Amino acid sequence: MYGYLGMLAPQSVMDAQDALITFLQEAAEGKKSMGRDWTAMRSLALGLLNEIRKDVGIDKTPIEYRGSR
Repeated sequence: MYGYLGMLAPQSVMDAQDALITFLQEAAEGKKSMGRDWTAMRSLALGLLNEIRKDVGIDKTPIEYRGSR
């Protein structure tokens, strides 16, 4: 994913992708608890998706999580 985005995406998408991957790496290394930080991970994933949506021009309106968990 990183290589593909690096060839085609603007820096804002790369920054959002880096933030998500850093979070996931820290969770895998035990530095973050996915149970406690699930909301933060979801926020980073939505941030990446929203940057991609803006870049590709599908819909510039941000998506958001509307669930209860």
